[in-house]
Amino acid sequence: MIRRGVLFDGTDKILYNKKMNYYEENAGFSKTASQIAAYEAQVQSCRDCPLALTRTQAVCGNRCYQGDIMLLGEAPGAAEDRFGRPFAGAAGKLLQQFLAESQIPAERLYIGNAVKCRPVKPGKRPGAWRNRPPRPAEIAACRRHLQAELALVRPKLIVTLGAVPSSCFMPDKPQMGQCHGKPFAAGPYRIFPLYHPAAVMYNPGLRRAYEEDMQTLVRYIQNEMI
Repeated sequence: MIRRGVLFDGTDKILYNKKMNYYEENAGFSKTASQIAAYEAQVQSCRDCPLALTRTQAVCGNRCYQGDIMLLGEAPGAAEDRFGRPFAGAAGKLLQQFLAESQIPAERLYIGNAVKCRPVKPGKRPGAWRNRPPRPAEIAACRRHLQAELALVRPKLIVTLGAVPSSCFMPDKPQMGQCHGKPFAAGPYRIFPLYHPAAVMYNPGLRRAYEEDMQTLVRYIQNEMI
């Protein structure tokens, strides 16, 4: 059984459920072009929740399927919805700055989001939309896509950026002030929670903690030989 908010059952395999169209992970899995195309088509054609009615497009990852470190954000924003790639806006620029300082090779990094479509609410001007956090039902609806994404990438480490992606691997709602920078295990994966870079934009006081967490992340990767 899938526990609330948790993707794994504590074994070394991703849970497989035909009704949810999950991909099974096993030792012989290989990332073929057809499997990648099938996954991306599944995401792009998804109509599992009302976000499909307001999105410009569903947003898959950065296509670095050979990466062994997955950075998992919350959901697309306006720039991502427009350009069709994750972290295409201001938060993405700040994330790239932190990653450049960390010197983690870009080819090791698969970047995606827990929710694949932009969550919106009406803006001040007629016909305008504003970003909002994804609702629990929207996160749950996208869980099958995250399962498939993990099966394709098979990351050695998942760096969750913010409370929403962290909640996918924790039984209780995460408090980022308490769990950031502290790795933990979830089924077959190691999880390293970080603040979302947008949190640093809105609260510059978090920048020092973010920089320290990035240094801790680099040491963790080196010490665990990831």
